[in-house]
Amino acid sequence: MPVPKQGGSLADLKEQNLSRILSSVAQAGTITREEIRRSLGVQASSLSRYVDELRARGLLAESESIHLVPIGRPTQPIVFARDRWALLGLIVDRHEIHAAVSYLDLTVITTRRFPVPDSTRVSGHSTALAAVAAWATGIAEQHGLTLLAAEIDAPGALNRETGDVYRSLLNGWGTFNLADTLQSALTHQGGADARPVAIRIDRDTNAAMQARLRDLDAAPDGGAAAELSGPSAYFGGRYALSGGIFDGGVVRGATGLAGDFGHLAVDPHGEVCWCDRTGCLETKAGLAALHRARFGRSTPIHDLSAEGPRLLAELQASRDEGDSATLAVLADAGRWIANSIDTIAAIANPARIVIDGYLAQLGAPLVPTIVTQLEATRSLPPFQRIEVVATDGDPEVPLRGALLSALLTVVETPGLAVRG
Repeated sequence: MPVPKQGGSLADLKEQNLSRILSSVAQAGTITREEIRRSLGVQASSLSRYVDELRARGLLAESESIHLVPIGRPTQPIVFARDRWALLGLIVDRHEIHAAVSYLDLTVITTRRFPVPDSTRVSGHSTALAAVAAWATGIAEQHGLTLLAAEIDAPGALNRETGDVYRSLLNGWGTFNLADTLQSALTHQGGADARPVAIRIDRDTNAAMQARLRDLDAAPDGGAAAELSGPSAYFGGRYALSGGIFDGGVVRGATGLAGDFGHLAVDPHGEVCWCDRTGCLETKAGLAALHRARFGRSTPIHDLSAEGPRLLAELQASRDEGDSATLAVLADAGRWIANSIDTIAAIANPARIVIDGYLAQLGAPLVPTIVTQLEATRSLPPFQRIEVVATDGDPEVPLRGALLSALLTVVETPGLAVRG
């Protein structure tokens, strides 16, 4: 979880302490006051005031369950409140927007997919975002809630704070302010007295990475982030190969593209990628590249989001049949990915490599080939402590990541709950 900036006025210090408490609850899910006090080193009287303040803002509540302690009276754990605020998460592709509304504790209320009426124009996405705003506002109102924060995630180069996408080849955009477009649509739904929603944007891969690492660190055998000796490098993507770096938080870079491993140049004599560079890893292990290598059919970039599920299903079916050509294509992709990890290890020296998205869904022999090739370099210092973790590739992870990112916005800025 992010650590709030230190310093400033007494009011700033108060908000920082409130943020630290919210971060503790976000990490634990359910936590007692005593556990918070020990973790943060806050006096019991001060903690009580802070928790009461967060309860008054509608951010925290006392759990209905009772926590038994060896000595003293039983206590009621602290949890995120579910009676005032809602979160909105969006994954924006060229042909559709996948949206979810949740409570602050990330329990999903409902999800829905919105088709983009004209994927060749930005106006088509604006129309779809307006439909999302109407739907999300209605869902929140039905449950007696108000939208507090939203996260919009999409492929491309972007500015998380201003809400601008600079370029998204996969979605066919030049410059497009996603945050302002959604904010305008939400304001239209609420009228002149509409309460502004805190909106941020990010790469969809960063959202998936955050959710997946949270899953791994919560699992009994997944280890804890605090125990890792270095950052995590993430390989994922729903239909195009992407990636990310997590080192106490998402490493985003100047335009949000840090860790976009799909566009590492791995073959100077290779094909020209759709990003206009030569020999990108995408041309060796991207979903469309794998499908073309096996079946000889190309998929245009503007069709990737719509055709991705079919391409993946055909490769999986061929793999499951034991088709030797498919197995060879997947093994070759694993070798190219392992070669790219060699470069990443020299730069970031990660403690963990996470294989997710369609790569994880393709599984063997792609993932075992990566592991085998890395084992051959285990004696070298950058590789001695790398752990390779393959997930189940759940395609819903990016949307869960968008909701998690919306929650982190609230954690970082608890004052959102008191602003008009």
